Amino acid sequence: MPPIIIPNAPIVDGSADRAAHLVDVLLTDGRVVEVGERVNAPLGAHVFDAAGHFVMPGLIDCHVHVAAATANLAVNAMLPNTLAALYCKYPRGMLGRGFTAVRDMGGAD
Repeated sequence: MPPIIIPNAPIVDGSADRAAHLVDVLLTDGRVVEVGERVNAPLGAHVFDAAGHFVMPGLIDCHVHVAAATANLAVNAMLPNTLAALYCKYPRGMLGRGFTAVRDMGGAD
């Protein structure tokens, strides 16, 4: 995978009450390897300009019910796993809102 450079990135990492000043972020092999002003992009790097957006670590939701067809959890428990899987509509939206990990509290195996 080619390196990725994200210029103009206001970083939100939870350590302050607002986003940090604009920096560049360099990712190599899926890992952040450099953050700073005027990071040199390696040849062939993909560029994703963060102007107008924010860069932040993925969020974790520790209590979700991704396969809940109804608010009645006893009814959900009776559903066959194949049918319950059809109700798993939430993960795509959660990813779009910044959640990269979730912990299902019952219903999904």
